[in-house]
Amino acid sequence: MFGSGKRDYFEWGTGRVTVEGNGGNDVILLGPGRGVIDGGAGKRDVVSGENLLDPLTANLGKGKLVAGGTSHKITGIEFVYLTPNDDTAKGSGKRDNIYGLAGNDDISGKGGNDRLHGDDGDDVIDGGKGSDRLFGENGNDTLIGGDGPDILNGGPGDDRINGGKGADTLDGGTGADTFVIRDDLGIDL
Repeated sequence: MFGSGKRDYFEWGTGRVTVEGNGGNDVILLGPGRGVIDGGAGKRDVVSGENLLDPLTANLGKGKLVAGGTSHKITGIEFVYLTPNDDTAKGSGKRDNIYGLAGNDDISGKGGNDRLHGDDGDDVIDGGKGSDRLFGENGNDTLIGGDGPDILNGGPGDDRINGGKGADTLDGGTGADTFVIRDDLGIDL
């Protein structure tokens, strides 16, 4: 499947497929069949597992997504939406935008200035190195800022928030939240 150079929408069923988005900001919904996906030259290409029935394991550093034994190879993707299941995602070491959807997700940004969202569920989100923005959203989440000046927002729920090293901005949102602040880790607000 080939994109038009404008914003395209791709979705497929079973069987192996190759997707080339070309230009434009494309939306690619993962299907049950194996995919080789290149988002192309767009700056806001999205790949989403929202329709998958199995949990997703994403390793963006290796450009690999696996769900139910089916592997997808991705390049040129700026935004990754996981599944409504309990998913695991590791960032690329560059700037990543990862959205957890429902489920109890484990998301780590590694390096880069990441934007990581848990959505519904009791999520564990670790920004790693870089200046990150972490959003627990609904659920009793654990947010870990890591190195760098981070912004952490727990959202609704009883969250545990640890800014890590660096001068961080911490907001628990609604709920009975726990903040971890240590003298040697930086100035947290």
